[in-house]
This record gives sequence, structure tokens and C-alpha cells, in this order.
Amino acid sequence: MILFVYLLIAISQLVLRRRTPDDQLVVRMWLFPALTIVAIAGILAILVQMALTADTRSQLLLSLLSWAVVVGLYLVTRARGGSVGPDELSEEPATSQA
Repeated sequence: MILFVYLLIAISQLVLRRRTPDDQLVVRMWLFPALTIVAIAGILAILVQMALTADTRSQLLLSLLSWAVVVGLYLVTRARGGSVGPDELSEEPATSQA
């Protein structure tokens, strides 16, 4: 599952750094975008290797399933109007009944 997180970070870095003007970038990255593309290719190579190896295929499939569940829950939440904002929370503390 952590590989998917790093893959999304690398892809978002590639996209967002290209959108940001050079004068607004605070931190410079060596060999951008080559290192980011190498990292993305490496992560994809590991995922393909996991798919081709019988011992790790189940881990990959379960990770894909959990990722699909998270994306599905996000889409349901978004379709229902988003999550509850701070102004919609009750001012009264919840009481527990013992």
C-alpha cells in the first residue's frame, strides 16, 4: 500500500512543480523532472514485479482492493455533498449513558 502513496506523491510533484512558476519555488530539486520520472518508473516496475510473482500477487491485489475502497468512499462522500464542516457540528457535548 505504501508504494501507491509514494507513487501518488511522485505524480503530484511532477504535475504541481510544472504548474508552479520558477520564481515561486522555494526548494529546488536536482535533475527535475528526470529523478521524479525515474522514481515513478521504479515504483511501477516494483508493482509489475509484484503482479508477476505468485508470492506477492495477493498482497498487490489486496492493496488494490483497499485503494479501490478508499476511492469509492471518497466518491460517495463527494456525491453526498462532502464531509461535515466545523460549523455543522453540534455545540453540545455527547453524553454517554451507562
